[in-house]
Amino acid sequence: MVGLGRIGAAAAEMYHALGARVIGYDPVYNASLEPFLDFVDFETLIKESDIVQVHIPLTPENKGMFSANEFANMKDDAILVNQSRGELVDTAALIVALKYHEIGGAALDVLEGEEKIFGRKFEDVGSLPDEYTELINLPNVVMSPHSAYYTKMAVKNMFFQSMTDIEWTLSGKKAFFKVN
Repeated sequence: MVGLGRIGAAAAEMYHALGARVIGYDPVYNASLEPFLDFVDFETLIKESDIVQVHIPLTPENKGMFSANEFANMKDDAILVNQSRGELVDTAALIVALKYHEIGGAALDVLEGEEKIFGRKFEDVGSLPDEYTELINLPNVVMSPHSAYYTKMAVKNMFFQSMTDIEWTLSGKKAFFKVN
């Protein structure tokens, strides 16, 4: 698990409950997660994980943090799951790693440069950007739209959190659901 904020921590706890050994990397240590996972450095996580699941924000420092070097150090059958931000993964390096079986596969909920396709209608897969077409055609890739936020419960929660923070802020309190 790369990134142990709310989402990463919740996923780690679920996987642990299912019997998985979970290792995690996050620059901020959180002792409350020790019952569910073992903290390791990023290099150890890359080398030892069967599945590398990503839940971190994009910053200038971590853009492209999954590139040729990381893929070369992953297990040949490891799966990369990116549910965070597309720019964390160097797409060209990922395609090479997948084609040459440096890693076993990828499950991508986000893609590098996906803003190029937002709001556009594509008549067929062939009119997508080349790297997307290449990923779609690889047998060891699963892609999905980054739309988990669009459930009834998620929209209800967004409304509740916004209204709560407005109320708290107007009454002189600090926002509870602040955004980084």
